[in-house]
Amino acid sequence: MAWKPFLIFFLGVATLRAEYHATYTEALKAHQKTQKPLIVLVSAKNCAPCNRMKSEIPKNIRLGLYQGVEYCVILYDNQTAVSKALLGGRKICPTTVIFRLKGGRYAITRATGYKNYRELFRLFFPR
Repeated sequence: MAWKPFLIFFLGVATLRAEYHATYTEALKAHQKTQKPLIVLVSAKNCAPCNRMKSEIPKNIRLGLYQGVEYCVILYDNQTAVSKALLGGRKICPTTVIFRLKGGRYAITRATGYKNYRELFRLFFPR
């Protein structure tokens, strides 16, 4: 019966994984279903800090730094209407938008500019 603790551990790890979604709509649906925090990175094509964050976030997720989140990246240039809604009408890229359900209501956090993994971790999982 040594397999039971392993199975429980494995199932627990599987539920903590971060999930990447190709579109905002897909990510939002997953967030509503799982109620995990949703992280949306709004970026622009020719933005060096945006490109840096777009490459760092998946690496950090593979390392297990941001477990238990749904996330997606959207380009301001390709999805202007969604981006403006997420940014409150301003164009400041990169901007990280975090949605959490608390007591049936949304708590939304916006952080503008480049954020390293420690800063993002504090935003994703506030104390």
